[in-house]
Amino acid sequence: MSGEDFSYFNDAEFKKHLSLYEKMLGTNQPVYLEADELTDIAEFYMISGETEKATECINYARSLHPDCVDPFIFMARQKLFANDIEGAKAIRKQFPDENDREVIFFDAELLLYEKKLSEAAAYIEKASHRMDDDIELFAYDIAYLYIDYGLFEIADTWCEKVLAIHPASDRNLKLKGEILSGLNRQEEAVEILNRALDINPYNIYAWQSLTEVYILLNDYTKANETIDFALAINETDPRSLQMKAHCLFYQNNFHEAHRYYEASIKAFPVDAMNYLYDGISLFNIKDYENARTQLEKGCKYARTDHIVQQQIHIQLSMLYSKQGNVKAAIDEIETANNITPLEHHINIFKGNIYLENNRPAEALKCFNSAITESKPEKKAETCLYIGIAYAECFHYKEAEHYLRSVLESKNRISANKAYAYLSLCALKRDDAKTFLSFLKSACEVDDPFLEVALGSYFPEEIETNEFYDYVITHPEWFLKIKSEDKKY
Repeated sequence: MSGEDFSYFNDAEFKKHLSLYEKMLGTNQPVYLEADELTDIAEFYMISGETEKATECINYARSLHPDCVDPFIFMARQKLFANDIEGAKAIRKQFPDENDREVIFFDAELLLYEKKLSEAAAYIEKASHRMDDDIELFAYDIAYLYIDYGLFEIADTWCEKVLAIHPASDRNLKLKGEILSGLNRQEEAVEILNRALDINPYNIYAWQSLTEVYILLNDYTKANETIDFALAINETDPRSLQMKAHCLFYQNNFHEAHRYYEASIKAFPVDAMNYLYDGISLFNIKDYENARTQLEKGCKYARTDHIVQQQIHIQLSMLYSKQGNVKAAIDEIETANNITPLEHHINIFKGNIYLENNRPAEALKCFNSAITESKPEKKAETCLYIGIAYAECFHYKEAEHYLRSVLESKNRISANKAYAYLSLCALKRDDAKTFLSFLKSACEVDDPFLEVALGSYFPEEIETNEFYDYVITHPEWFLKIKSEDKKY
């Protein structure tokens, strides 16, 4: 779904329809709304995690408009998202009009969902010949359909058809910019999005897309500037407020990030992503009770988004562990793993929980199980994260044992990630020579964990890959910081 589609739920027109419908529920007095208007309300309830309300609304739409296709499409798509393909197809058979635009899009999405890319391409191309009067909008929406499935190269071919019709459209150029960003061509995306904004400086969606690109480029100064332009257009736009919060979040300014997440929630209370990131922000400023409240609210709104739902349970596990509630922490990480298997072995997470709560024997048992159960090609990565767990819990000797084993493996990706924490371990052992050796290696490979492991020692103006040179040229500054650190 594009940003424009999502923003519709915050528009006055939609809010008016929602108010009329909910007034009907309260008074039992029937109200007339078009099929697409009721379907939008059902969609809103669905993304709000209120499945029963969504079902009730769509059934009302079907009773009021038995011959309209929109409610049936909604029902079929919900089956699809629940991975009930046969159920989706059964509903699809109930609307035979092959020329209906919504039917065409559903049929195309069904083929993409089943990964039948060639069949989808042929079907869409054939359907496009029946859209001569509205080919630009058709191609635009097809491009977004491909974007939704991460197929940016194919989306680009449809975007080019759109641009061939209206090359100077800021809306079409914004689409192109999003696709270029999806193809990891960020500099080109910046250029195209700026062209869109030259045409229409009030295109809030182009400002938001440009902000996203700058975030991907880790240029938070530019990201803050661009999202401020979006907020100048509409200071209560929930997506702009959320993106402002993201900029602050990625700069570790968690207090300010929390303020903007709260504002975004106030403007649009059903976005689970806001609750997830607000919960993490509050966690980072050690406001654990409010963090838990936000994360639990996020669970409600993330019912249809398994990725966000899983991340919320992971964060709840970390929160309960910090509070010393080991059982709740274990339960939450098991819930996360049941949604979909975790990226790293679940026993790494469990071991970290036990270690954080001073139960090293149980932690070691979990870590050994994680290594035993890991596939051969994943063992080095498993040892890496076990080593990090020990380092984060101040068990530097044990951490170094696992991290050195990673260096001895043939897995260079994991080995390159081990240098930062090995340098931390050496630092904590007062082994300056080993510290400098590992730090140099970490800077040379641009270790992604360097800022996490040693960030508290970094001067704000120094890039992570420059830290070794800074330590060499400023030993008195570094030793001073290190000495102060020892007091804690």
